[in-house]
Amino acid sequence: MAKIDRCRWCGFLAMRNNSTYHLDEVPENVRISGRYPDHWEGPICYRKAQPITDEYKAVNQQNRSATDIFKEIIEKDRKCIKARKYLPEFSPKEHFKMLLSERTVKIERQRLEDDRKWRDEQDKKRAAEDRKWKQSERFRNWIEIVAIIILAPLAAWAIPHFLDKQIPTQTSPPSAVHTEVSRPPAAEKSLPEKDKDSADSQTETPIHPNTDPNASH
Repeated sequence: MAKIDRCRWCGFLAMRNNSTYHLDEVPENVRISGRYPDHWEGPICYRKAQPITDEYKAVNQQNRSATDIFKEIIEKDRKCIKARKYLPEFSPKEHFKMLLSERTVKIERQRLEDDRKWRDEQDKKRAAEDRKWKQSERFRNWIEIVAIIILAPLAAWAIPHFLDKQIPTQTSPPSAVHTEVSRPPAAEKSLPEKDKDSADSQTETPIHPNTDPNASH
C-alpha cells in the first residue's frame, strides 16, 4: 500500500503573514481546529508540492466557512514525495534547512562509503597481486632447485671432459742438441810462390836449441 500523506502532518505547511510577508509556521492547535488569525492567508505549501492554495480559493467561492475549508484541505489524503514530518516550533524554512543538512550528511556518508569500498577493492587487488607474485616467486625457486638438482651432476661430468679436449697434454721439451758452429775458413791471401815455400818451411817441426841437428841418436 502506498504511503498516505496529509498536509496537516507536514512541516512544510505554511500561512502567509500579511504583516511581515513571511511564511509562518502553522502551530499544532491551528492544524487541529482550523482557526487561524486574520492577518494570515493560506494555506500554502512551502515546497509547492501540492496546489493547496488554489484548492482553498476554489472552495472558498462556495461561501463556506474558512475554517471548514482549511481543515478539509489539510486533512485530505495525498501522495506526496516531498512531505516531511512536522516538528513543532520549527518554521517551514527551518524544516527545509534540516532537509538540506540531512541530504548533505547523506551525500557525505555516501561519499565516505564509496571511498571505503574503493579502498577495499584496491586492498583486495593489491592482496591478489601479492599472492600472484609470491606464487610466481615460489615457482621460480622450484625451477631453480630442480635445475640445480638436474644440471649439477651433468656439469660435474661434462666440465672435466670439456677441459680435457680444450687443453692439450703437456710434453717434455726437446733436449738441446749441441751443435758446433764451424767458422768459415779465413780468407787466405794469395802469396807468391817464393813466399809460400818459405812459409811452408816455417811450419816444419822446430829444432830444440840444445839439440844438435847432426847428432845421431
